[in-house]
Amino acid sequence: MFNKFTKSGCVVLLVGGLVAASCSSDDSGDASADPTDVAAVETAAPVATEAAPVDTTATSAEPDTTEAADTTVADTTVADTEAEAPADERAWKVMVIGDETSTISFEVPEAVPAVQGALASLPNVEVLHCDSQGDANASLDCQQQAVDAGVAAVIGSFGNLGQDQSVLTEAGIPVIGGADADAPNSFSLSNGLASYAGLGVAAGEANCTKIATLYLDGAEFLANMVKSGAELVGATEVARSAIPQNTPDIAPAVAALTGSDADCIFLSITPTQAVQAVTALDQSGTEAQLIGVGAVFPQEVVDELGPLVEGLYTAEIALNPEDPDPVIDTIAADTAAFDDSAPVTTIGILSWTSAKLLMDALPSIDGDVTPESLTAALEGLQDAPAGGAIHPFNPVGTTNPMFSRFMNPWGLLYQIQGGVPVRQTPEYFSLSPGLEAASF
Repeated sequence: MFNKFTKSGCVVLLVGGLVAASCSSDDSGDASADPTDVAAVETAAPVATEAAPVDTTATSAEPDTTEAADTTVADTTVADTEAEAPADERAWKVMVIGDETSTISFEVPEAVPAVQGALASLPNVEVLHCDSQGDANASLDCQQQAVDAGVAAVIGSFGNLGQDQSVLTEAGIPVIGGADADAPNSFSLSNGLASYAGLGVAAGEANCTKIATLYLDGAEFLANMVKSGAELVGATEVARSAIPQNTPDIAPAVAALTGSDADCIFLSITPTQAVQAVTALDQSGTEAQLIGVGAVFPQEVVDELGPLVEGLYTAEIALNPEDPDPVIDTIAADTAAFDDSAPVTTIGILSWTSAKLLMDALPSIDGDVTPESLTAALEGLQDAPAGGAIHPFNPVGTTNPMFSRFMNPWGLLYQIQGGVPVRQTPEYFSLSPGLEAASF
């Protein structure tokens, strides 16, 4: 979910399809992050020698009742004897690790109620959560807390866990969701690098023949991945252009693309830059088809741009949060049972899906639910529904060592129509060719 690579003096952050960068140089220019930017620059703050205190909060997978409304930990007992017997009464723990707070303006507290809601039918499951704070040290501390708490599994929402889950790997605890795509204990369902590796494959679904890419300066390797995926479906790259983070003028970069004969322009940038880029492209009069990953065009960005994004394609690895599929309504209801203010987001959907995948694995476990038994059960799944918000799950990675444990190589294409994303591909299409060929 979160990967960090150093390219050309820049730290490039991949956030489930978002991309941001922090570049160092000898110049004294302002590199501060814009607090309103969803994928803002991570500033070069001093490396902490000690992680900030991280709270680990335990909650049950059962919504609060009026009797427990003033508590922070819900009662784990079955409240109503007339309720249906739970499918599984075994007691075990799972921890959600993710950036509930962060120094960059991308926080995902909604992942916790999404997981609680997904596991609500298992009253003896204890849901813990730990805030990794957008900090590598805090993430490692969360991992140690998971080990100390004796959890059977960890669900990664978004954070440094997607880059380094070494403590959990050593302990043999499986990590599901926003996990390191090549760690041996990983069952990765979302990965920013994988999203871009598969983005070029969407060119075929969009009938592109000549592509151009606008990308964040320092992340040319993402443009390379888009190019390689597009070539696999018969498209040719005719132009690419980089834009620096926080630049006030992207007109020259846009002009370099619109001066080509591209019929599709890929936007490998941040949501804030997407607003600038789409506006500039509209002013240029280009008729090229615009394509980006869905995380770059959340509904608030679509609403802000209005008619300028009509017809834009977005590529997804799960159902879009605005999809009318009943599964989205279920996720919304499950999440609201624990936090009625939590939005339904891509991160929330994938966290809920990760919890449902754990439930899919339970029937094949004979005895206690432990890291070892859960790992074996997850490895043995075949076409598991995982709640229905992603393609049926199979525990198969790729031969590319970068994605050896990425197990959700499937895409959907949406198009903005009437201000909302409308699915264009009734079935999932495979991202595997792009993932297999990817390099940087």
